[in-house]
Amino acid sequence: MVKGPAAVQAAMIMTDDGMAGTHANTVETRPGPNPQKPLTAGVFLGQLEERYQSIIWPGIVDAAEELDLNLVFFPGAPLEVPHDIYVYMAERNAIYDLANTGNLDGLILFSGTLAGYVDENTLERFYARFRSLPVVSLSLPLEGASNILVDNSIGMRNLVSHLIEVHGHQRIAFIRGPEGHAEADERYQAYLDTLAAHKIAFDEDLVVTAQFTATTSRKAITGLLDRVAGYPDVIVSANDRMAVGIIDVLQERGLDIPGDIAVTGFDDIEESRYTLSPLTTVAQPLYEQGRKAVEMLHSQLTGKTKPETITLPARLVVRQSCGCSLAQEIIKHEPDAHPAHPAGPADSGNQRERIITEVYRAWKDNQQNQQGAADIQWVERLYDAFLDAFNSGDPGRFLNVLEELLIKTLQKDGQITGWQEMIYTLGQRVNPYLNAKSRLLCINETWQRAQAMVGEVAARTQANNRYQAILRTLQISDTGQALLTTFDIDKLMNTVYESLPELGITSCFVALYDNQGKVGEQARMVLAFDDRQRFDLGPGGLQFPACRFVPEALQLPDRRRSWVLLPLYFQTDHLGFIIMEIGPRDGMVYETIRQYISSALNGALLLQERIRAEEELKKYRDFLEERVRERTNELNEINIQLQYEVSERKLAEANLIEAYDTTLEGWARALELRDKETENHSRRVTELTLILAKTMGLPAEELVQIRRGAILHDIGKMAIPDRILRKAGELTKEEFEIIKQHPKHSYDLLSRIPFLEKALEIPYCHHENWDGSGYPRGLVGEQIPLAARIFSIVDVWDAVQSERPYNRAWSRERTINFLLEQSEKKFDPRCVETFMRLIKDGKI
Repeated sequence: MVKGPAAVQAAMIMTDDGMAGTHANTVETRPGPNPQKPLTAGVFLGQLEERYQSIIWPGIVDAAEELDLNLVFFPGAPLEVPHDIYVYMAERNAIYDLANTGNLDGLILFSGTLAGYVDENTLERFYARFRSLPVVSLSLPLEGASNILVDNSIGMRNLVSHLIEVHGHQRIAFIRGPEGHAEADERYQAYLDTLAAHKIAFDEDLVVTAQFTATTSRKAITGLLDRVAGYPDVIVSANDRMAVGIIDVLQERGLDIPGDIAVTGFDDIEESRYTLSPLTTVAQPLYEQGRKAVEMLHSQLTGKTKPETITLPARLVVRQSCGCSLAQEIIKHEPDAHPAHPAGPADSGNQRERIITEVYRAWKDNQQNQQGAADIQWVERLYDAFLDAFNSGDPGRFLNVLEELLIKTLQKDGQITGWQEMIYTLGQRVNPYLNAKSRLLCINETWQRAQAMVGEVAARTQANNRYQAILRTLQISDTGQALLTTFDIDKLMNTVYESLPELGITSCFVALYDNQGKVGEQARMVLAFDDRQRFDLGPGGLQFPACRFVPEALQLPDRRRSWVLLPLYFQTDHLGFIIMEIGPRDGMVYETIRQYISSALNGALLLQERIRAEEELKKYRDFLEERVRERTNELNEINIQLQYEVSERKLAEANLIEAYDTTLEGWARALELRDKETENHSRRVTELTLILAKTMGLPAEELVQIRRGAILHDIGKMAIPDRILRKAGELTKEEFEIIKQHPKHSYDLLSRIPFLEKALEIPYCHHENWDGSGYPRGLVGEQIPLAARIFSIVDVWDAVQSERPYNRAWSRERTINFLLEQSEKKFDPRCVETFMRLIKDGKI
């Protein structure tokens, strides 16, 4: 086969030169492009499922398909992401070290994401590794690269001006992004400039800083509201995710949006359209950025252009959260309020063409996935149908045409995104030309009914999308459950091979580093299937240089590909990487698969180590027996040797037990990956349970089993569907009955493992109550194992003091009173008495 400079068998982007630079800091002399093979671009971005990036990367994929360009996505994390904000997130960045100038022809950097926690100098040093490649940078400018920037400033100025000029707001609070981040600083400066332009005094008490996340914005706005006297008129947020967090806090305080406080955002992510009051925001051309990035990179790779910088405009999107509505807009332009036009828009070709062009542009800007973007003829039909409704006073034809086009849209690509804004824009552009006051009421009704029709179709579309997402989540959950209960690597890979095509992923490669725990130069391919056809890799897998991504020996079909390359790691241990050909456009699919496979691999590798240790022990045992038979005349010396070997055996057995316990912790961690709200709950309750058990005089051998039982107390929840386990609101009676089955699921899973037989008491019985009202068996008093009675107190102590979406955390005093109140009802009174003594002594 003929190999291109950046393609493995024309599809997978490796070259012989790739061996020269396993890590990204290698600089190589690159050969010229091979016209027989597609060129390959790497894309450095954050998580595929992150909403902001989930709109951009499909645009990259679509443009690459049109330009016959291979893609490899590297979903890492922001550079130097803090561990205290995102635990074990920084380990994702090891994936960048697999990219180099020998296996990529060009690179697209999501620089705004990469630089989320670092300054410009750090970003420049990272970028310097790839200066010999054509590079396109998104959001932040890089010297020598092509740059796609967004004019954040004009978007923010228009937004703040709208709040001042249309709504008359004076006390305008601002939640800015991280200081030193170029986009955050630009938006904040635009806010300051607009206040100054309108001669509004700046109040530093109305400004707080957050980290572009809903969690940090909740804390920031809570501090601001508690600190200032009186509420601000409006809260302007530097991005939509922070605005969503702000809305949550305001609603918790019983405040109406926008009646009491208006709220605005920036970015126009999907969630902004479906908040209780749809969010007024600033839309960045996200999908267009993705397409432009590929087009500019391809133009450089083919020698058509040199690096250039373009700036795309950010556009104000007015919705209800600032206090605006379409009906208000129409009423505001009553015909008597301005001179009547001698002719309506239909009578003027220039007016008609201009309005249709403006509406069509606004419509396209709101299409998050432009594969099926609407035709301009659709706007023309709506425009003409509206004029007919205006002239006749009958809105029927306009609404019939609208319904027809909505159905066509659903049949074409299933995306209703942008229709609300298109209808709104059409109303704004046409309304000033209406000069028949008697028909104003009819037109107002037409717009309202049109908006309601679009809203109803959008709601049905969203419901269907949610239903499909639930089905996909259940399917992934089933796959994850199969993976997490498999402890043999070969069987694990069989499960991956059988499951991923059902999720729409037809090609996948899994590689493990030779030096487990670290990113290495050599890797071992343990699974490879392409177009659903599996490769025979031989016993133990196929060795190859990690920088090739796949072994050269694999003969892949010649066709253009888009891949996502994800790191496999568990906590701080780097295990390998997985490469999947992009199928579904839902980034959560790939990230969830990565998490499940990482956890399952970790458990399988630990078990593999245990088996090797057992084999070594058997070899030692056989060797010693042979030595005894051969050297009976040297009994004293053999005795000394035996003592040494027995000691080593005990140490090995201790290591085996530690491996078991590490596996249990891996199970608990895998469960916490499903249920973020209970993160670290298992660790805390395990520590407190051991303290209480020791105080009550339980012997050391029982404490070992209690520790294991506490770690695994909720392992049965692995069988509970995500739709119930992760539900934010109150459970239905039927859902609660399903939840109540998790102790039985725990028993079914653990009772089959002899090693865990003595640790079953807590997972199986920790929901039994002293008075017999618990479940699953309704045990009474001392029928309940003592370990479960001890644990149930600790479990409730930790749970009610933890913040959950469905339950605010209790105070310590309220929790203590509850435990005392439930003594002899829910809890063993002797256990409660001991627990209270520990609290009094300051040990809890």
